[in-house]
Amino acid sequence: MTADGLDLSGLVTDADLRSLLAGVRREGVQLAHSRLVTAYAEALVQAVTRQQPQRHDSPAAAETAETPMAEMPQTGCYLYAVVAGDGTGAATGDAGVEPGGAVEVVTVDDLSAVVSEVDLVAMREGGSAEQITEDGWLATAVRAHERVVLAAFHSAPTVPMRFGIVHPDRASVLRLLTEHAGDLREQLRTVAASAEWSVRVRIDTDVVARYVADGADVSDGDGDGAGVTGRAYLLRERARRDIDDRVHTYVRRRVDEVTQQLAALAQDVVVTPAPSGGACPAVFSAAYLVARGDEDRLIAIADGVSGFADAMGVTVEVTGPWPPYHFTTLRLEAHDA
Repeated sequence: MTADGLDLSGLVTDADLRSLLAGVRREGVQLAHSRLVTAYAEALVQAVTRQQPQRHDSPAAAETAETPMAEMPQTGCYLYAVVAGDGTGAATGDAGVEPGGAVEVVTVDDLSAVVSEVDLVAMREGGSAEQITEDGWLATAVRAHERVVLAAFHSAPTVPMRFGIVHPDRASVLRLLTEHAGDLREQLRTVAASAEWSVRVRIDTDVVARYVADGADVSDGDGDGAGVTGRAYLLRERARRDIDDRVHTYVRRRVDEVTQQLAALAQDVVVTPAPSGGACPAVFSAAYLVARGDEDRLIAIADGVSGFADAMGVTVEVTGPWPPYHFTTLRLEAHDA
């Protein structure tokens, strides 16, 4: 209703809204892509030039202090994860991020870092916008990173590193393992015998709307209102007007029920952004840290809700087990040294 008393709601169709949202989402993805590429490229350059002086006494000194490209380090030690023990079974000998060397471990006492030599020039060039493709360097490197981390996770308790952490050499990794040994052991104890599971609650909006409408006690009489009492007819019309509010209330209640059950089961939980789009949009997304012995109970909760999806329109999507990315915080960047 506008200020002039005109009702314009009927002029905007669902198709108009879907088209508008699709355009906004498309432009948002493009903007995010551009910003991420810029940030990633800058981070790689900083990693390569980290050892250069940051201050100069004069402009002339600044010019002469620049490190020639030929003198910049050409390789680095890429860090995938830290595992408990000697790293046995942690994808050693397999290919890592390429171009580079095979995966190996650097061990200090009861801690092992899973690493490989990596070409810094390729990393810097791989972060350029024209390389961001499904088969480009960046996408391939991310998949290699995930594969190595997953192998480490299946071999022993694991603190996974985020993508793109590179140290100057193995000696730097050894030093940081020693300096952060206490924190690493504490985090490994926290995630030992546990795994991360991704949980998303999805809804089929059409099914939910029908379920909520059918559950309302306003269905006396036929579709045109003939043969119903005035009160029943008014109730039915009011139900049609506020169906969206009741759908939202129903979905919120169902999500609360599911998340309360999951929270009681999990050791920890981190709410994550719910992905948009799709035929059945996600209305809730989170990562749960679940003990190995409780994983079947987690899946049973999801199956118990999803078993009524045809009637009620709510499903719980569970994937895992994954390395505990959301439940470890020590990252061991090279500049910590």
